[in-house]
Amino acid sequence: MFDAFPAQLHALRQNLELTNDVVEEALRMRSSIRNVDRYALKDVKIGGVTIPKGGLVVVWLSAANRDPAVFENPDEFLVTRSKQNRHIAFGQGMHMCLSAPLARMEAQLAIRAILESGAMVELVGPPEIGPNGNFDIVTKQMVRFRTLP
Repeated sequence: MFDAFPAQLHALRQNLELTNDVVEEALRMRSSIRNVDRYALKDVKIGGVTIPKGGLVVVWLSAANRDPAVFENPDEFLVTRSKQNRHIAFGQGMHMCLSAPLARMEAQLAIRAILESGAMVELVGPPEIGPNGNFDIVTKQMVRFRTLP
């Protein structure tokens, strides 16, 4: 992701304390879950439209994580977004992903280890995404590690 945002990588290299914020921003920008399906438990009116009890509701997490009413400059990757980063990449409430803390920790440790080693990860090509319409299942991602000058 940093290939597309070199200024943000520079800011992170200057302050490794931003590692947790980088993980949260990456989750907001590219969640593995695109959408979830739910059924209305009762008649509910949303945006002037009534969804009847039992009606299917598709919640697009990827769109919610870029809602301009919630996120200033939602299409920008900002490592300093931390205090206002209220993304729902792992769901919310009783539907929150149980593995979210582990996934966050793994990503934070990996990013910190790469940065502390002085290495740079370059994407060799675009990711290969699996055929599931609800999830961005990366089946293959080719990268190259190189040492920074």
